[in-house]
Amino acid sequence: MKKSVLIVCLGALAAGAVQAQMYGLLDDGNLYSVNMTNGDLTVIGQTNRSSMAGLELSPSGALYYITTVANGNEFGTLDKTTGVATAIGNVFPAEFLFEGALAFSPSGVCYATNVGAASDARLVKINTATGVAETVGTMNVAGAPVDINGLAWRSDGVLVGMNRVSSSLVTINPLTGAITGSLPGSENMGATGGMTSADGKTGYFVTGNDAASNPGSCSLYSVDLFTGQKKLIRDYQNNLPGTGFRGLAIAPVPEPMTMVGMGLGFAALARRRRVASR
Repeated sequence: MKKSVLIVCLGALAAGAVQAQMYGLLDDGNLYSVNMTNGDLTVIGQTNRSSMAGLELSPSGALYYITTVANGNEFGTLDKTTGVATAIGNVFPAEFLFEGALAFSPSGVCYATNVGAASDARLVKINTATGVAETVGTMNVAGAPVDINGLAWRSDGVLVGMNRVSSSLVTINPLTGAITGSLPGSENMGATGGMTSADGKTGYFVTGNDAASNPGSCSLYSVDLFTGQKKLIRDYQNNLPGTGFRGLAIAPVPEPMTMVGMGLGFAALARRRRVASR
């Protein structure tokens, strides 16, 4: 393969990584493809699940969901091409799970919120093979209620969550569950929504509709997970079904050296094919 062709291939791979696939769950039970540039929504398929609480892609590429107590605290996977749900298990079936969120660490640890009540909301870890959860810790600080409706893993090893109560993005210690601080700026989060990140640096979050018990601004943003600086992608003007978004997920972006390795692999494969054809 000529050097110029290799450069073109690497450029195409890098462009593909930047345009990662984003998914959204809405209150109508459908899984959507979300355009990261303008927020346009395209229906993928019906999940036949109500009261979704969270959505996220694992490092392996599987798309996981969790529901609230209204649908049995169910944990499972969604087919990314049809939206069909497959249940794995029930997270703390005897306890109250409200609104909530999912997030994965780079090593594949699955975190979820909110178990308990706003006065003692807990962060939990879920076994993705069984759906069984274990408590990490209580997220409340000085007795203040907490309602985390979106969650993302940050590249420095902490979680960033959408706290409906404080209308802000907060940082959460994944080892203890404690809220350790908040990012600058505020937004009307609402009772439902979603948050995700592909690289642990830039996040995306979407706020609740005016039909939610606590109405939100019903908008999609990108956000710097370290500074809190955000950019509006789409104001849906409360024209979404029901309470709006229930979850947001995005495919992880490969590291730059991974992309280079892929390009070199393609180059070596092409060279072997040329030699074999002589």
